[in-house]
Amino acid sequence: MKVFSLNSAVLASLVLAGSAAAGPLDFLFGTPSLEEAWRYEAEGGETACEIVSYDADTRKVFVTNAADETVDVLDATDGTLLHQIDVGDVNSVSCYEGLVAIAVAAETGVRGKVILLNAEDYTVYSEPEAGYLPDMVTFTPNGKYVLVANEGEPNDDYDIDPVGSVSIIDVTDPADPEVFETGFESFNSEEAALKAAGVRIFGPGASVAQDIEPEYITVSANSRTAYVSCQENNAIAVISIPAKRVLSINPLGFKDHSLPENAMDASDDDNGTINIQPWPTKGMYMPDSIASTQFFGFTLVASANEGDARDYDGFAEEERIKDLVLDEDAFPDADELQEDENLGRLNVTTTLGDLDNDNEYEELYSFGARSFSIWLLTPFGQTVQVYDSGSDFEEITAAQVPDFFNSDDGDSDNFDNRSDAKGPEPEAIDIGSDLGCTWAFIGLERVGGVMVYDITNPLNPSFVQYSRNLTDVAPEGIDFISRSNSPFTEPAIVVAHEVSGTTTLFKIKRTGGLLSRLLNN
Repeated sequence: MKVFSLNSAVLASLVLAGSAAAGPLDFLFGTPSLEEAWRYEAEGGETACEIVSYDADTRKVFVTNAADETVDVLDATDGTLLHQIDVGDVNSVSCYEGLVAIAVAAETGVRGKVILLNAEDYTVYSEPEAGYLPDMVTFTPNGKYVLVANEGEPNDDYDIDPVGSVSIIDVTDPADPEVFETGFESFNSEEAALKAAGVRIFGPGASVAQDIEPEYITVSANSRTAYVSCQENNAIAVISIPAKRVLSINPLGFKDHSLPENAMDASDDDNGTINIQPWPTKGMYMPDSIASTQFFGFTLVASANEGDARDYDGFAEEERIKDLVLDEDAFPDADELQEDENLGRLNVTTTLGDLDNDNEYEELYSFGARSFSIWLLTPFGQTVQVYDSGSDFEEITAAQVPDFFNSDDGDSDNFDNRSDAKGPEPEAIDIGSDLGCTWAFIGLERVGGVMVYDITNPLNPSFVQYSRNLTDVAPEGIDFISRSNSPFTEPAIVVAHEVSGTTTLFKIKRTGGLLSRLLNN
């Protein structure tokens, strides 16, 4: 693996750009606020609404419905169900100027496919083959390619472990697409270097190509570079689209929860209280969804740091801290830490932390970072964290919806029951810009709701709003709709909620500014 030191001039330029960046134009256009326009409730219930995509040409919303094995088509103006497309084991959908791409999985060890169809009349153009377990699909900004994250998960016995890959499909002619398979085989010989750099390669008997599990893709504005979250590997891969090859696998490092700004509630058994404080643990970022933005010529990637453990009959990495033996030198207060009300019930990985292989843990690594981050990623495997939201999500939900804090399925009866796992569990993310401002929208899978941050200056983001209601549970996918493409006069986001089986469109209102009244009328 090639190792380069980060060019200090590049980093200095980024910092300088951040300090020079104009502040948000809220004083002129107003502060953004989410306002519900409509809600669609699928009959299938749980898993009936997962991934959502808006097509500006037809003003339709396409949302995956795993319960019915369909893609549901909604009128973007009012949420009316227009049509259901039968597709099979659907995982993802994406739209671009009247063309729809749908990722469909097959059984473990069998390649999946992508369905390309017309958004107007649902005519199928073709069904090109994808890789193993196509999990996410997206278009490049120029619409020339469809990219597919083929996760390649193993079966439950862990005796079948397909390779992960990214399909790059040229859809210039959707009736006759050209498919390129971009895999990680060239990194098999670099396993030791990748591990030393912090990339998690740990599946039993797995090569690098088998162990890497692409989860989500975002693409640079010039359509030349793809960034691929590899959740279980705690990494983001960088791919050259013209060259059809992986340039680097970038480790994301670990979040230090012993710092006050990274405090968290680590127990679901602490006398029914909210107990956010620093703990001597490290969080693996392990992002699910990612999105990208441009900042003074740099592509920055924002990540929803959900976390995910491998938990199979043939291999399981998760264990509670109270069931581990802690090194007495590293943790002189181990007995107290391992009490249920402290760290005892927190789930951590057994694949990291036993530094001298004596079955005693000198370090503790939990799943996810309970935050969103912004990253600068080089094609040489280097990673610079530009921003992390720290303990914001738990602090904000504790203040605004204390009865639902870290609750499963957004249910107050489940108060605090996710604190020992991944907390609020940020899963979905998208980025959108409007009238000089850029925002990140982050969906919290467990407690529910959407966090809105102003990232106009990504070196110094600011919290804007936390929007949540009891009807929508477990946001899984978010799609930003620009003002110019919106079915309304305002920009919008459309959010699919997995557990409640609902899809909701929110207008982004600008209020309080000098021109906000004109914009909203």
